[in-house]
Amino acid sequence: ESLGYYYILLGAYYRTIRDLQKSYAFRKKLVALMETEDKHSLGFNYKYRVALSNLLISQAEFGLTDEVNSSLHKIKNLEYPNSLERDNALINVYNRVCSYYYLSGLFREAMTLIRETEQVFHLQERKIMLHPRNIAVYYYNISCCYFGVPDFNQALSYLNRIFNELKLEQSEDVYCFAHLLRLIIHYEKGNTDLIP
Repeated sequence: ESLGYYYILLGAYYRTIRDLQKSYAFRKKLVALMETEDKHSLGFNYKYRVALSNLLISQAEFGLTDEVNSSLHKIKNLEYPNSLERDNALINVYNRVCSYYYLSGLFREAMTLIRETEQVFHLQERKIMLHPRNIAVYYYNISCCYFGVPDFNQALSYLNRIFNELKLEQSEDVYCFAHLLRLIIHYEKGNTDLIP
């Protein structure tokens, strides 16, 4: 168990100093170590899911699509106490990967992930217990990917959800970025009458 904590600390340390290659290596070692442990120990699934999620982010940063898909498959196939917890875990992972794709300009690569995310999220939309800010970030990330494809109508539909469905009094940053993107989209569409 101490070796696992050692890998966690080194993975976090190298991530903090932006040595992503070493961070990835230690995250990969942690997951490999955990896959040899007793999977029935208390809290194993949660710890393993967190380790896999962190590894998945590193894999995405290096463009290791096959490894990302493998990690997503493992996360999906973990045992969860209920479908709500499973869907919450998946949405958080999808959101992080989607954010990576849009920040890297890999908009087309994001479309498959977004379609899968939309299916999971819309099936459970009324039940998922995410903070409104997390939902807003999720919508914003997807909107950015649609903007980059470009599919301005889909991008606008997600931005409109931020403005119409969520109360974001404490998340002015998300609201402001969404508003700026909405103005840019209207400009790109030639809707200059909607621009103040």
